[in-house]
Amino acid sequence: MNKKMKTLLLTSWLLFQSFSCLAIGWQLPATDLSAIDEDAGLPQVVVNDTGNAIAIWRRHDGSNWVVQTKKYDKATDAWSTVTNLSETGFDALYPQVAINNAGDAIAVWYRFFSGTKRNIQTKYYYKASDSWFAPATGIDISEAGKDALEPQVVIDGAGDAIAVWKIVSGFNFIIRTKYYVKSSNSWSIPATGIDLSSTGMSLHNPWVAINSDGNAIAIWRKSGGGGFVRTKNYDKASKSWSTPSTGIDLITGATNDPNVAMNSAGEAIAIWRKTISGKQVVQTKHYDKDSKSWPDSEKALSPTDLNAYDPQIAMNDAGDAFAAWRIGDSLQTKNYDKDTDSWLEPSTGTNIITGVSFYDPQVAMNNSGNAVAAWVNYDGPDEMIQTKNYSKATDAWSTVADFISATGQNAYDPRVVIDSGGNAIAAWCRTDDDTGKKVVQAAVFETQLPAPSNLTACKKIHRFPAQIDLIHALAWDAVENATKYRVYLDTDTRTFLAAKPAANTNPSTELHGRCPSTSYTYNVVAVDSDGDDGLPASITI
Repeated sequence: MNKKMKTLLLTSWLLFQSFSCLAIGWQLPATDLSAIDEDAGLPQVVVNDTGNAIAIWRRHDGSNWVVQTKKYDKATDAWSTVTNLSETGFDALYPQVAINNAGDAIAVWYRFFSGTKRNIQTKYYYKASDSWFAPATGIDISEAGKDALEPQVVIDGAGDAIAVWKIVSGFNFIIRTKYYVKSSNSWSIPATGIDLSSTGMSLHNPWVAINSDGNAIAIWRKSGGGGFVRTKNYDKASKSWSTPSTGIDLITGATNDPNVAMNSAGEAIAIWRKTISGKQVVQTKHYDKDSKSWPDSEKALSPTDLNAYDPQIAMNDAGDAFAAWRIGDSLQTKNYDKDTDSWLEPSTGTNIITGVSFYDPQVAMNNSGNAVAAWVNYDGPDEMIQTKNYSKATDAWSTVADFISATGQNAYDPRVVIDSGGNAIAAWCRTDDDTGKKVVQAAVFETQLPAPSNLTACKKIHRFPAQIDLIHALAWDAVENATKYRVYLDTDTRTFLAAKPAANTNPSTELHGRCPSTSYTYNVVAVDSDGDDGLPASITI
């Protein structure tokens, strides 16, 4: 267990802290991922359902920008040593990374190769061998001699991947794509990539989302007059993109910041902001996986009489979703409920912070419906990273926003992810006090399993010829993600009494040799995959 100081968020657990060294909260101080002797920036972080993560960033080596990465191992609560992904001697920027639940990952970036020309490069991480695939220079996937930028990448459950980017075409930009097949360790042909968009337009912000089966959706926008957000969907079985070749319009008009989220079932939600009557309004649309279309009209999520910026969308496998955006000094969110097919009240969104000077909001969601948000707060003398957590069980965001970057240093570019157990990882940049260099940092949020519900106790007596055995029989409801249960006697020594496997859907235990004239208080906790105790349920008999 990591011995760093932890910020406690559930004070009620203090009554039971001797059961386990785990405290719910952010492990602080944060960990420096990049060395402090040179500038680093543009961090990205991804996590899979098991809690293993990969962070990626760019770092200056004194001559050029190099893409670097570290892996986070949930079991040991530790970051690996740093690995250089891009070739030294050339500037490499805009790193992106994706990971699947098997632990395989893929990274992309663009590298300057001739003056101001850039090409898209990639490397693949094989979990089985714990290694990034050679060559050391990375693999070029964009057309030689063409200027390419803004890469994005996603990976499916089989380890196959899709990358999208834009290339310069005269005074305009074209959106292009290629797919990667893990079994053959090869990228699709032609070497130039496939055009997703039409030519002769100024196209920007390519974004792609994928499900575990490998079906995907790409979106992008056109700037200037006659703007739009446009999309195409990818069918893995046929290895083909939908028609028409130019894509279909999700919305027309002046738009910005499109992105899309997709779940394992193939459902998807797109979000963007659009200028309407002089105001910036966050809008959304849903993708129907059965008809492979966007059948409904766009829906405004933010108030139409205010300016909203920085829209974000996160979605889980149940089909529920969170949207977030910034309006003035307020961070607003709305959650989508799949069961009722509706964005929940209030219609204008929920303020999770207000009266705060902030920017760059980020949001992530897991399959249990819990979420985490992060942003940059610049109310004080320093810019600092703040976070809040959303609990599906209570349908509420945490009351207090946690500062997770250190005081006395400017911090910016936050990214945040959350795993299936509710553990989160945030990464950001900070300015080092001593060197003045920009350093990439990360912090881990650890959570506890909830207390078992419906804990009951009753007395049983076994009679023998020479004695009797008084038994206390305990039973409780199963806790999701528990690997076993522990039962403690609530005495001054916090005596451990029993451990029970979690395979039984109706867990119970019997405690023998109880004294008839004594009152006993028992505490039952669920144990997670790391061996840490959850919150206790108590009963006295």
